[in-house]
Amino acid sequence: MVREGETFEHKKVIFKIVELAPHFDPQFRPSLMIGYKLIDGDFTSETAHIFIRKNEDPRPHVERVVDHYLGTLKSILGVRS
Repeated sequence: MVREGETFEHKKVIFKIVELAPHFDPQFRPSLMIGYKLIDGDFTSETAHIFIRKNEDPRPHVERVVDHYLGTLKSILGVRS
Protein backbone atom coordinates (compact mmCIF):
# COMPACT_ATOMS: atom_id res chain seq x y z
CA MET A 1 0.00 0.00 0.00
CA VAL A 2 1.36 3.41 -0.93
CA ARG A 3 1.04 6.48 1.28
CA GLU A 4 1.13 10.20 0.73
CA GLY A 5 4.60 11.52 1.57
CA GLU A 6 6.29 8.21 0.72
CA THR A 7 9.43 8.42 -1.40
CA PHE A 8 11.19 6.01 -3.71
CA GLU A 9 14.68 6.44 -5.11
CA HIS A 10 15.76 5.12 -8.50
CA LYS A 11 19.03 6.06 -10.21
CA LYS A 12 19.55 8.92 -7.72
CA VAL A 13 16.19 10.52 -8.61
CA ILE A 14 13.59 10.73 -5.84
CA PHE A 15 9.95 9.99 -6.68
CA LYS A 16 7.85 11.64 -3.96
CA ILE A 17 4.15 10.87 -3.62
CA VAL A 18 2.31 14.12 -2.91
CA GLU A 19 -1.30 13.00 -3.33
CA LEU A 20 -3.40 9.85 -3.59
CA ALA A 21 -6.96 9.56 -4.85
CA PRO A 22 -9.08 6.44 -5.18
CA HIS A 23 -10.25 5.90 -8.71
CA PHE A 24 -11.82 3.25 -10.94
CA ASP A 25 -10.31 2.16 -14.25
CA PRO A 26 -12.50 1.78 -17.38
CA GLN A 27 -13.38 -1.79 -16.31
CA PHE A 28 -14.52 -0.44 -12.89
CA ARG A 29 -11.59 -2.03 -11.03
CA PRO A 30 -10.35 -0.13 -7.96
CA SER A 31 -7.32 1.98 -8.83
CA LEU A 32 -5.28 4.82 -7.41
CA MET A 33 -4.34 8.10 -8.97
CA ILE A 34 -0.89 8.97 -7.64
CA GLY A 35 0.32 12.56 -7.78
CA TYR A 36 4.10 12.73 -7.64
CA LYS A 37 7.06 15.04 -7.96
CA LEU A 38 10.51 14.06 -9.20
CA ILE A 39 13.44 15.46 -7.26
CA ASP A 40 16.77 15.42 -9.08
CA GLY A 41 19.43 17.35 -7.21
CA ASP A 42 18.19 20.94 -6.98
CA PHE A 43 15.42 20.36 -9.56
CA THR A 44 11.88 19.53 -8.41
CA SER A 45 9.26 18.83 -11.05
CA GLU A 46 5.70 20.04 -11.10
CA THR A 47 3.13 17.51 -9.90
CA ALA A 48 2.31 14.79 -12.42
CA HIS A 49 0.04 11.76 -12.14
CA ILE A 50 0.05 8.04 -12.82
CA PHE A 51 -2.68 5.46 -12.31
CA ILE A 52 -2.11 2.01 -10.82
CA ARG A 53 -4.38 -0.76 -9.59
CA LYS A 54 -5.20 -0.42 -5.91
CA ASN A 55 -3.03 -3.26 -4.53
CA GLU A 56 -0.32 -3.14 -7.20
CA ASP A 57 3.35 -2.62 -6.34
CA PRO A 58 4.24 0.94 -7.45
CA ARG A 59 7.98 0.22 -7.85
CA PRO A 60 7.86 -0.83 -11.58
CA HIS A 61 5.84 2.30 -12.39
CA VAL A 62 8.26 4.50 -10.45
CA GLU A 63 11.23 3.00 -12.30
CA ARG A 64 9.51 3.48 -15.67
CA VAL A 65 8.71 7.14 -14.89
CA VAL A 66 12.25 7.89 -13.70
CA ASP A 67 13.81 6.07 -16.68
CA HIS A 68 11.61 8.10 -19.05
CA TYR A 69 12.58 11.33 -17.26
CA LEU A 70 16.29 10.51 -17.48
CA GLY A 71 16.01 9.48 -21.14
CA THR A 72 14.24 12.73 -21.99
CA LEU A 73 16.76 14.76 -20.01
CA LYS A 74 19.63 13.02 -21.76
CA SER A 75 18.17 13.75 -25.21
CA ILE A 76 17.62 17.42 -24.34
CA LEU A 77 20.85 18.20 -22.48
CA GLY A 78 23.23 15.64 -23.89
CA VAL A 79 25.06 13.08 -21.76
CA ARG A 80 24.16 13.09 -18.06
CA SER A 81 24.26 10.29 -15.52
